[in-house]
Amino acid sequence: MHPQICGYLEPKHAEHRKLSLASPLFTRRKDRREWIVLDDEGLQLLAFQDEDAANNPKRDPNYTVPLANAFFCIEPEIPRAFSILSHRKYTYQAETNNAMMAWLNCLQICRDTRNDGASIHNSDDTLEQPEGCHSMISNRPVSDNYLLRNLQRNYSFTSFKSGLLKLRSPTEDDTGSTDSHSATSPQNATTKFFPDDKMFNSNSGSPPPTKFMQNGSNNGSLESAEMNQFLKAELQQALEKLEHLRKLNESMDSELHDLRIGYTSLLQSCYVYKLDGSMENGQNPEFHISPRHKERVGKLLQIARKEDPRLPSSTIITSRTGHTDAYGFKQSFDSEESTMLYLSSRLLSAYSVRSPEEERKIMQWNELLESNFNLIPRKRLKELCRQGIPSELREQVWTKLIDLAIEKYRHEKGTYYYQSLVNRVNDGQVKASHKRQITLDVLRTFPNHIAFNRPEGFGVQKIQEVLQAFTLHNPTVGYCQGMNFIVGNASLFLDKETIFWLLVLIVEHFFPPNYFNDGLIAAQADQIILRNLIDKYCPRLSETMQNLEVDISTITFNWFIAVFVNSVPIETLLRIWDVFLLEGEKVIFRVAVALLMRQEDVLIRQSDTLAFWKSMKTAVSIVYDHKTLMNTAFGGFKMIKRKEIRTRRETKMRDLEKRLRQSANAQNFNLKERITNPANFGASNGPHISCASALDDSSPCFIMCYMDNNEFSVKLGNTDEDVYYPINTQFEAPILCATWIKDQYILLGSAEGYLYSFNIEIKEIAWEMKMGSAVTAIAVGQRTSSNNSVFVGMANGTLSLIMDLVGDTSPRDLFSQTLGFTAISSIVVIDEQVWCACGCSVEIFDVITFDHVRKITISDNPLDNISSMAACPYGVWLFMVGKTSLKLWSTATFEPVSQCDIEKYAQSKAADNSDDNENPDRITAILANDSNLFIGTASGTVFIYKTLKWKSAVLPQSKNGRLSLKLTSTLVLDPRLSVPSVSELDQKTGEDSKADGPNIAVKSEEEPRRSRSRDSNNGSVVYDSVDRVQSTVDSSSSIKSKLRTTSANSLNLLFTSRSQVTESPIRAFLQIKNRKGISIVSFSQRINEDDAILKWVQTSKSGSQWTNKPMLELSLKNSLPILPAYLKSAVLRKLSSVDQVS
Repeated sequence: MHPQICGYLEPKHAEHRKLSLASPLFTRRKDRREWIVLDDEGLQLLAFQDEDAANNPKRDPNYTVPLANAFFCIEPEIPRAFSILSHRKYTYQAETNNAMMAWLNCLQICRDTRNDGASIHNSDDTLEQPEGCHSMISNRPVSDNYLLRNLQRNYSFTSFKSGLLKLRSPTEDDTGSTDSHSATSPQNATTKFFPDDKMFNSNSGSPPPTKFMQNGSNNGSLESAEMNQFLKAELQQALEKLEHLRKLNESMDSELHDLRIGYTSLLQSCYVYKLDGSMENGQNPEFHISPRHKERVGKLLQIARKEDPRLPSSTIITSRTGHTDAYGFKQSFDSEESTMLYLSSRLLSAYSVRSPEEERKIMQWNELLESNFNLIPRKRLKELCRQGIPSELREQVWTKLIDLAIEKYRHEKGTYYYQSLVNRVNDGQVKASHKRQITLDVLRTFPNHIAFNRPEGFGVQKIQEVLQAFTLHNPTVGYCQGMNFIVGNASLFLDKETIFWLLVLIVEHFFPPNYFNDGLIAAQADQIILRNLIDKYCPRLSETMQNLEVDISTITFNWFIAVFVNSVPIETLLRIWDVFLLEGEKVIFRVAVALLMRQEDVLIRQSDTLAFWKSMKTAVSIVYDHKTLMNTAFGGFKMIKRKEIRTRRETKMRDLEKRLRQSANAQNFNLKERITNPANFGASNGPHISCASALDDSSPCFIMCYMDNNEFSVKLGNTDEDVYYPINTQFEAPILCATWIKDQYILLGSAEGYLYSFNIEIKEIAWEMKMGSAVTAIAVGQRTSSNNSVFVGMANGTLSLIMDLVGDTSPRDLFSQTLGFTAISSIVVIDEQVWCACGCSVEIFDVITFDHVRKITISDNPLDNISSMAACPYGVWLFMVGKTSLKLWSTATFEPVSQCDIEKYAQSKAADNSDDNENPDRITAILANDSNLFIGTASGTVFIYKTLKWKSAVLPQSKNGRLSLKLTSTLVLDPRLSVPSVSELDQKTGEDSKADGPNIAVKSEEEPRRSRSRDSNNGSVVYDSVDRVQSTVDSSSSIKSKLRTTSANSLNLLFTSRSQVTESPIRAFLQIKNRKGISIVSFSQRINEDDAILKWVQTSKSGSQWTNKPMLELSLKNSLPILPAYLKSAVLRKLSSVDQVS
């Protein structure tokens, strides 16, 4: 049984009572005593106004004082006063010292022995104690060490339970019996705290004597001993509870930390799943994430930011204003899901840093750093590196790993080797080409980083110095794109000299010598090895790639060249580099396979090539779970040995080099050499036009690119004014192709491999980007109000797709695939198809999805090359290098439907020229629209045909297995068959043909009727005749499959004129809309010739006759036109005749 006590005490703390005007305390201010009752069951003190209020069951206490986990102390400044420290401090003054000690004794015993141990009760919640934690209420047995009085001593006390005042015997014997006469009424009861205390009436108001009533003892020594004993017990209790609370707090913190890690990890997985699902045809999966998680993440961020202010603020959830992370990168998000994924990953990273596992890793790495790094077993280093290097130790560990791998080589070069290279850089010994390319690439390395987004940034200067020093160190390799990303990432942690040796380690030790050279042969060989690994470890993905005809190296090639920089999140990248700096290039294969294995389910759901590439790039960019990725890379599959990788690489490299030599020796590779070598343009013979392009579809202006010796520039022309003029903008290499993209911007491709965006209005380069090879062809795929997609062909046979291109901003998304080893000579976009001419074949892709549609082999001779193509409403015209004929190919059947040969109208004899490239009548340029076909030749002759689309012919119909032909003045021609005359055809049109042959062809043998007339303006010869047209009818099987579909297209060409306009080849034609209508502009190769640029205009409504007019160049000095030589002579003759008359 617990000791219980009640009585009057005077409170010395702020009152909790709610006083009313009727309260006696307003009339008796001097009597501030309260009747205090100890409620042992509720483990609390009940404070009443007086004893009568306590006896009344209907009266509630003025306030209560909880005793659970409370501490008691004696107030030294107030006599006979003690305090109870619970959720606040309560101070009471007793009548005597004995009464004070009695109260403290009872309170202490009740608190320490009240609960036997299950749980802790407080005013708010009930917390179940974790396993292994001691009870907050001590369960030790009560002894004299903890009590001021022995429990067997006789006390007189009252009891108050459940709001009722009960009286108990003032004495109780050892057997627990109580005298029956001891119970008295509350009104007559008196309180005897100790047996020897004098009795006093509680209602008398007179205080009892203050001295102790103990017999046979010294009052002072007893008081001091009792107080000391009480304080010792209370201090011991406080210490025990403090230690217990500390352990409980640690346990709860650890449990809360684990819960936070689990929550953020689960939330991260949910958002990854949602984003992965959105990659399937752009549709979000039916997976709802409650908006309450945004509030929780915001609160967690507020708490975490108190320890790490570098964490993002919760405001970016709603504002999406972006955030600069701890590494200096500006993070921006385009959706709520990506924002929440980033925030959950940052929280998870912050929690992981404070985990016991991270502290253990820090201790282990500190031990290794303090020891001799060279003596540490490699197995131990591999184990720790694969677990990850702590952020605060990454700089030291990376430096040690670099020194460990390259120490001997560095020692051979000497201590001041790097500084000597820097001195040579400062002396200007770096090649101008390297210096220019490095300057361009450095600003594009990390455009969203605060140290790299401006030329004066300290990161830009750091990278430039290291890269330029390396070009002097290894002039054979020089500089290659990809090195800037390696150096840029290392510059976030290392000093310049260490970064230089890191680049030497990667380029010269981890990878073979020709990995970063111009051919990138070893890098291409690694892509073949990766595809073999995909076949082995990701068979479903391999099957999808085959079905879609996807070249995965479009994405993975940069993984190898830049070691995953700008491909994965920065935290994941650093974990990869932690292992890469120790184990080398094998890590790249491991991580590449692990990434594809983790994203396999997403990628196999894609239905087209472009969606596959986009999904792959996006999926890899949100791999924040680097721990799982590394576990997959080093434990999810059995990787081939390093020796086997190198053996396979050498084998693939030999195969690639052999194919490259064969292509280089072939004649079809001469096109690439002719394009990439400016000397082959005949620059020594004067200025030459290399290409031309119209501007806006409704603009009368055009741009043409030309070269004059070693100067390469552009000129602008206006067909309304019939003039053109040069622009003071110089390029370092010939511009090979050009096309208008949007507004005032035009794309230019150079022989040096640069893609420029040129602003016509301000006549400046908006941006430039280095491509893999000389840019030989450009075509705009889709034009929208906001952005465009552009196809870029290169001399190395690579076709690149640039997405979301705008004129004033350098593109970010670039997808490429290799079509062959020969140059892509021409690209046209027609009917949602992209036709790319490469060598002797045409590769056709879907303009939206970039899926491969068809490959057409134009010539069986691999040495032939397609020179150019031109789209028209009826299909695509194309011609081969050195040939005098061209064919029209259908975009529906991918078969030739018409053919035109200018040989019969040519004046020179092509047979006298053994080489097609020397044939003066070879076709060099074409332009086709819905009504005309313009053909330019190497002799400077322009042929004009009028296209006649007659009524569609009825396809052959089957009758009892026989084919019949019903024609209405339509010529269907096939040069492979014997051709009947027109008269024979007329005899057969009225009846079914009895021929059983699979092909039917007719041909007009009538000679063209020439009515020669000379144009007064240019002296051109005009002919009026019907040219022969050749159209192919499908074979019998093809005809049967299309009998009930559509009728055949028929296109006839009406030869109208042939004009010898210059002595140099016709370089290009442009169709331009001006205020007078549609005009055709022809460009001769030598710009300094008379009539080099002519504007052609129709002179008849039928469109059969055309006249041309020279366009004049304006002088920059006086803005006057520069007249051709023959016009100058005419003017002089006119002036002389005027003088004679006068």
